[in-house]
Amino acid sequence: MREIILTDEIKKTVLTPDNFLGKGNEGRVFKFSDTETLKIYYGIFRDYIFNSSRKPNDIEVEASETYHNRILDLELRQNLIGRTSLPKGRVTLNGLTIGCILKYHDNHFPLVMHYFESDETVLKTFREICKSVNELTTYCIYPTDVHEQNVLIEKPTSTPELIDVDGEYIHIHDTPDKPDEEETYHKTMQLIINYIRLKKSNNPLMSDEEVFESIHLAPQYIDLLLKYNPSYEELIDFLNYCLTDRVLEKAPTYRLQNKPF
Repeated sequence: MREIILTDEIKKTVLTPDNFLGKGNEGRVFKFSDTETLKIYYGIFRDYIFNSSRKPNDIEVEASETYHNRILDLELRQNLIGRTSLPKGRVTLNGLTIGCILKYHDNHFPLVMHYFESDETVLKTFREICKSVNELTTYCIYPTDVHEQNVLIEKPTSTPELIDVDGEYIHIHDTPDKPDEEETYHKTMQLIINYIRLKKSNNPLMSDEEVFESIHLAPQYIDLLLKYNPSYEELIDFLNYCLTDRVLEKAPTYRLQNKPF
């Protein structure tokens, strides 16, 4: 596993306001180079980062082992997954894993800030998101907290990319896990519903049906998408509708013999 040691020099030159890119529940992301960022898990290690001369406590040691194992497992599957940015290595301090190395997304911005130029682009974007989710679940990686801030859009192409695929909401299994799978697809569905409802909020005179029709969803899916708790079968039905090229048909993996469903 690749390793970057968090030296005092990196603290002074990288972990600075000028290099700060954003933060989430677990950590903060800083630009490290023109191609990479460092995500530091401040939620657990903030005090230790600035007081690293002391012995780490049991919580910090346990958290470090958890992050190390997760990053290692994701790194092993990195070459199998092409649509999503997985960790490229770990960041350590005194041997503890306190962060990870991620791809730097230049010329990208969050989905929530994106204005789609056409309905065709809307549907294409959500199809691409669904493909990414399907690819991850095929390899038993379940992003159970898919939401607008975890999808970045490349400006020139409007191509989406899932990020934050390293934290506590990423569940990794050796074999398919139905509950995590259902949660992942439910959150993906909610992401699409939320966008559509946002579109309606910008056009308050439009009915729900008119909003769905405006992005060319077939009428039989309107009632489905208006539900807040669709069944697993309904989720699969909808995703199969979005994924006309059936990306799940071929999905070999180093651990799985069969696709999840």
